[in-house]
Amino acid sequence: MGTFTDKTKFYNKNIFRFTFLLLLVGISSVLYKWEDISTYYKEKRSKEEYENLISRLHNTETKKFKELKLTELKIPRIVLETKFKHNKMYYKLFIISEKNNESSYVTLLPDSLKNDPYFETKVKTIQKIEIEFMDKDGFKIYNFPIEISDMARNIDEKGNVFAYSINSNIDMDPYLYENFHDWEFTYTKKR
Repeated sequence: MGTFTDKTKFYNKNIFRFTFLLLLVGISSVLYKWEDISTYYKEKRSKEEYENLISRLHNTETKKFKELKLTELKIPRIVLETKFKHNKMYYKLFIISEKNNESSYVTLLPDSLKNDPYFETKVKTIQKIEIEFMDKDGFKIYNFPIEISDMARNIDEKGNVFAYSINSNIDMDPYLYENFHDWEFTYTKKR
């Protein structure tokens, strides 16, 4: 039979083990909960940043990108405007023959073969347009195609087409839209 000191040592060892086990369980529980707490605050901060971005984009004026021209097709003005709302990028694209002098436009030389104004004939040779957006460093970050057949013809009082335009929207990630700083216009000709 064991002595009193043996029993005390036995109980002391078990109490020490039990206390150590409780301490381990407590630390594990705190670490486990800490991860949940940390995740909660990260998600909360991320949601606040997202809501601030959405609010800022909704209150931003229309982005007017620099005007381009297609020298090879003798098209003097291509204009793009965008706006962000309801997780969509709304855009207006204009291919214009007009010179902006009191809403008049320069009549372009007719194509003698088709008896069509030169501008319309040239635009009709395009099958698809591709709009490419770049970030502030000039890297292409997004592009989307537009079929010429989707664009509306703008006609003057004489029945001549002086512009093609499209006013549409596409689903857009707001973080991506925020980084649009410049654009390029490429096209594919009909075969």
